[in-house]
Amino acid sequence: MKKHALLIGINEYSDFKHLTGAAQDATKVAETLQKLYGFDGNELTLLTCRRQGDYRPSRNTIREHIRRIEKDCELLLIGFWGHGKVLISPNGDHDLYLCALDTYKSDLEESGIPLSFLKNHLKSVRIADTCIILDCCQKIAGTRGDESTLTQEAYDQIDQFYTRDVTAVPKSTDDVRRNPTRAIWNSCSLAQEALEWKYRSEHEHGIFTVHLLEAMQRSNRLADWVTYVSDKVPKTVMNQWGQPQTPFIKTEGGNDIQFPTTGTLSLSPATQRKNAGKTRPKQKEHTKESGEKDLCASGGKMAVAPEVIPRMKRGQQALEDSDWSKASEYFNWVLDNIDAEHAPAFTGLLCAELEVQKEELLGDYKTLFSEFNNFKKAVRFAGAEYKKTLEGYDHQVKKRIQQERREAQKAASQRARDERAQRETGTLAGYYRQNVEKMKTASTAEDWRQLEGAFRTIRPYRDTVELEGECGRKARTIAEKMERERARKAGTEMVLTIKRVKYPFRWCPPGTFDMGSPASEEGRHAGETQHRVTLSRGFWMLKTPVTQGMWEGVMVNNPSNWKGTKLPVEQVSWEDCQGFIQKLNGHGVAPDGYRFSLPTEAQWEYACRSGTPTPFYFGSVWNWDKANCDGKHPYGTNTNGKYHRKTVDVGLYPANAWGLYDMHGNVWEWCEDWYGNYPSGAVTDPVGSSSGLGYVLRGGSWENRAQECRSASRSNFHPSLRGNSVGLRLSLVRAE
Repeated sequence: MKKHALLIGINEYSDFKHLTGAAQDATKVAETLQKLYGFDGNELTLLTCRRQGDYRPSRNTIREHIRRIEKDCELLLIGFWGHGKVLISPNGDHDLYLCALDTYKSDLEESGIPLSFLKNHLKSVRIADTCIILDCCQKIAGTRGDESTLTQEAYDQIDQFYTRDVTAVPKSTDDVRRNPTRAIWNSCSLAQEALEWKYRSEHEHGIFTVHLLEAMQRSNRLADWVTYVSDKVPKTVMNQWGQPQTPFIKTEGGNDIQFPTTGTLSLSPATQRKNAGKTRPKQKEHTKESGEKDLCASGGKMAVAPEVIPRMKRGQQALEDSDWSKASEYFNWVLDNIDAEHAPAFTGLLCAELEVQKEELLGDYKTLFSEFNNFKKAVRFAGAEYKKTLEGYDHQVKKRIQQERREAQKAASQRARDERAQRETGTLAGYYRQNVEKMKTASTAEDWRQLEGAFRTIRPYRDTVELEGECGRKARTIAEKMERERARKAGTEMVLTIKRVKYPFRWCPPGTFDMGSPASEEGRHAGETQHRVTLSRGFWMLKTPVTQGMWEGVMVNNPSNWKGTKLPVEQVSWEDCQGFIQKLNGHGVAPDGYRFSLPTEAQWEYACRSGTPTPFYFGSVWNWDKANCDGKHPYGTNTNGKYHRKTVDVGLYPANAWGLYDMHGNVWEWCEDWYGNYPSGAVTDPVGSSSGLGYVLRGGSWENRAQECRSASRSNFHPSLRGNSVGLRLSLVRAE
């Protein structure tokens, strides 16, 4: 039989989006035609972007190869994998344009390959059977890409276009004349896209081509190919993308196209009967209950190896999400749709996945066994052949894990022996100096415990016995202090006397709170994102803002605008505050293990809230009676209050639950942090931004509206600037 195949696959385009598998699809179909259907090198032409010269799929090259189709060919197969576009011209003419690698969107009519050109050429050649396969989109460009303007009549005309004028001369075989068969088969219908796998990297070939290759393996008749692919492609695309794609075919002629075979096909019983000249039985009707079953009357389960991998991936994801019902659904589908030939691949995929997880878990044997048992649960219904394979692999994994565990223990013992020998043969002095150096930076009980253990291993070298005892005592002392801090009641008072001035402090215990404000809080700003904060160490907070009496006792001068010993000091910059704190720490009056500091922003809000989630520590309503602010702009009420227009003595208004006064209003209070955006998640012991334009101010002042004095309200000021509404409050924090 005189036959010819022209296959075109285009991945790379000058003016269209590149494709990932068109050339591979065309190449694989060409290999199948050679292997199973006897197409030799002279009967098969393959054009892809990787080939050069006459086999590179430019517009002129494709046209030239179409012109070379020989006359009197008994069987012609043309396949195209690439971009396609239906163009409607202003005068009403329409055509499907196949896009070559040098086709341009702006000049589609001149640079594309119209299907009409192919059909016009076929008029002039004598071909008994013709099959044109187009795996390309059929999106309608219209006059300028507007397909909504098309009428139903226009759609009908385009529908008729695909088969009109596809003429062929009747061919005589054994003196019996028959009508030629002509077919144009597209992977999608009019106005649809030819969709690919959602995760293309997991599949070697496209959806349409995968099912076409399966059909070519099962039968040598075009009718069987069409029946099989038309059943599979819509289901696969719907499963992948949730939208329709329906393969579309138009045929003329009274016979099926049968391809001569040279290889071995997995012919279905129906195909075998047809090849024997028997009547084809009635096709099984597809029902909802039939699910993914084959409609080609194969008489048994269908081998759908290309579908196994994506289904398995989804099943594995369901296992990770502990969605057992979904995992069972996916694995059941795989088991229902593979035959004995593909069963080892299914089990092997599980084993390969476990191997990958084993490498990723890096010795986390407990998790590995858990994952493996999950797989066994998911496939417990797989049958004896799977169970046997899985049990064998189970034994193999356990054996390997035990071996690696023994090797790890052996290596650890050897390292310990090496380290001991190293210390005993000349490096004791270096090890000793290293740990003595660590004593200078040790701060936590855990640090001192580690040093205690280190000195214990090398005693009685030099004074290691004494150092071991010292480290142990410091570890116990710090642990006891931490325990006392945890047991100390919130709000416990401690008074220090500095320069004959009393500084009353209140204890703020370790704890966790929600910093910032909820989205529903009235008057909130964008920088108040609510997030969870944990303070692992307790601290002392000065009971009131620093008064002018406290400031004068240390700094001598008084920069305040309004004078009074009990009035809060104001007109102080952040830099002034650091000088004040430096002098306080120089007096050596801070409790052992503590130092004076400005509070961090997190410490300030934690102390202010004292366990309350409301806008103020006294609730959600405020005009003037609970703190010193601009009473003409109240919060949570329409009743105006007084406006003092200046600072007032500290401690006049009610304290919060931990005994702290004037946390709202009177004067803004400097914090230790640079101003910056809050983190989006939970944090422990935050210290704010590493740099910025200004330092944080908290609490509001006498001149601010009530909403600016909320617990979550934030502001900032340049560290060198001063104002008559800006003061400070001291904290005592652990000295690192």
